[in-house]
Amino acid sequence: GRAGRVSPGVAVLLATQRRADASPAHQAPEVQRTSLEQLVLRIRGLRGLEGSAGGICRRLLEPPPDSAVARAVSDLRALGALEAAPARAPLAAVEWSAKRRRRGDEDD
Repeated sequence: GRAGRVSPGVAVLLATQRRADASPAHQAPEVQRTSLEQLVLRIRGLRGLEGSAGGICRRLLEPPPDSAVARAVSDLRALGALEAAPARAPLAAVEWSAKRRRRGDEDD
């Protein structure tokens, strides 16, 4: 939820002190800890947005590593998902997802 993000509040943590001490203070942003294929496809499908996926991702508040963007682009190219015209990006995303499922590359 947003409780601690929009105003001061109290956080209740149900864990041992050792586990709490070992945990990071903040979770890394989702864009830094997940695969970026769908984001790359979305960027490609946006009209009026100029620049590469890597260049656009670098402008995010907390950008993902360049290597993660490059890996996503490489994986999408290998699957043929970036060969489609930008207007077909939503369909390419569905095709990409189906190919990943067939290969057994499901996300956790």
